[in-house]
Amino acid sequence: MIVLQILGLLLKLLGIALLVILLLLLLLLLAVLFVPVRYRAELKRSAGGELHIRAKVSYLLNAVRIPIRFENGKLDYSVKVLCFTLFPKKGGSKEKKKRKRKGAGSADTAEETAGKPADGAQTGAPEDGESSGAAEKPADDAVRTGTAQDAGSDGSGAAALGEPPDEERKPDSTGADSMSGSAGGDEENTADEKNIFYRLAAPFRALRRLWQKLLGILQQLRQFVRGLGDFFRSLAEKWEQISGKTGLVREFLLDEVNKNAFRCAGGTIFGLLKYILPYKMEGEIIFGTGNAYSMGQALSMLGIIYPLYAKNLTVRADFETECFRLEACVKLKGRVRMGRLLYMAVRLWFRGKLKQVLKNVKKLKEDLTAPARGKQHEAAAGRSEKDMEV
Repeated sequence: MIVLQILGLLLKLLGIALLVILLLLLLLLLAVLFVPVRYRAELKRSAGGELHIRAKVSYLLNAVRIPIRFENGKLDYSVKVLCFTLFPKKGGSKEKKKRKRKGAGSADTAEETAGKPADGAQTGAPEDGESSGAAEKPADDAVRTGTAQDAGSDGSGAAALGEPPDEERKPDSTGADSMSGSAGGDEENTADEKNIFYRLAAPFRALRRLWQKLLGILQQLRQFVRGLGDFFRSLAEKWEQISGKTGLVREFLLDEVNKNAFRCAGGTIFGLLKYILPYKMEGEIIFGTGNAYSMGQALSMLGIIYPLYAKNLTVRADFETECFRLEACVKLKGRVRMGRLLYMAVRLWFRGKLKQVLKNVKKLKEDLTAPARGKQHEAAAGRSEKDMEV
């Protein structure tokens, strides 16, 4: 009995713990869905053109907050949870400063070491032994070049280089004269015969060149006609493809399911923008362009959207300024609930039948890419057949 009582007590405690965990999870879910994410911002622009923005995003009664500040062209933001700063961490800036200081100190030491001369460097004139050795080297070179020139002037130098003597260089004058004489007579006879036949065959050569030119022109015309035919054929094929694709897209757009989904999506997007925009906004804007014509155009545009900002903003026109002027001070507040966003998404999914629309989009994509794939397969098959023939 005591064991059963202990087991019952343990099960009771376990059930209570599970119930508490479920209640905490339910409370967390309700907080995520219905506790809004609030944001507020303040925008100021001075006459000098300086822009100052201060904004803050908070959640769960400032338990989680993100302050943002933009001043003098610098953006500063952080993420805080209760009393802790998650980003950026404070230690990071200190470490960066220490690294910069160390880097500056190492650079200074490197500059000092670079300014000092190295040990053992010779700044003075060379020693006597070195100077005498340098002076003796040009004298030896001069002696060597002189001996080389003397050796080149003698005949023995030419023999050493392997050149033949003057007697061997002289050709046999009698043999050369006899050969040149016989060759000259034969060339004169053949030249006379060639001149006669060349003149008689000149008209035939001209006709041959003319015929070759005509054949080249005909071949170029044939290639041009073929290229023109291929161009018009490809143009007709492209037109057929475009007309077929436009027909498929038109059928997709005219489908009742898709039209209903587009209408539902448009209404959801409009309601989402209306919900996300700030519910409270107040401020004053002073502007001037320095030109009466441009001021009239700006006021006409503001008059069209006057119902949108009349309750929240005060817009004043400065006609006396001689240059462009824009001063503003605007404060705004807004909130966004995740439950409302989830409701909009679920409503769009079921009411707009997005599942069916996604299937239609996938089918349309396959239909549009099918002709191109078929042509690619045909081209590949044609290439393989040509390769087999070759």
